[in-house]
Amino acid sequence: MMEVITILAAGTDGSDSATARAVAKIAINPMNNRGNKMNSAKPMTGAEVKGYRTLSEKDIADMNSIKALSRQFLSHIERLKSDGADGRWLAIARTDMQTACMAACRAVARPDDDC
Repeated sequence: MMEVITILAAGTDGSDSATARAVAKIAINPMNNRGNKMNSAKPMTGAEVKGYRTLSEKDIADMNSIKALSRQFLSHIERLKSDGADGRWLAIARTDMQTACMAACRAVARPDDDC
């Protein structure tokens, strides 16, 4: 079953308040590569983990949209694999996407430097 999510980007409306606008709608497959349901546990706020700040609702939404884009990309990689694309390069692409997702989420979460 595919889910459709809307990606929001913060913008400004000329005043001091931030507004959000939809920049993309993507379909994601909530199943991982083995056909199991992806983990949809409630995100941690950071208050429970030493070295992390408390995440705002916007931070959580940003991280979830990053993860949704990553899942969409990884799903596409699996389709390419079944179509006979070079598995070695697809494995590299998969690893690099996982690294990019982790780095982008870390950029949003902004943990202490020693974490």
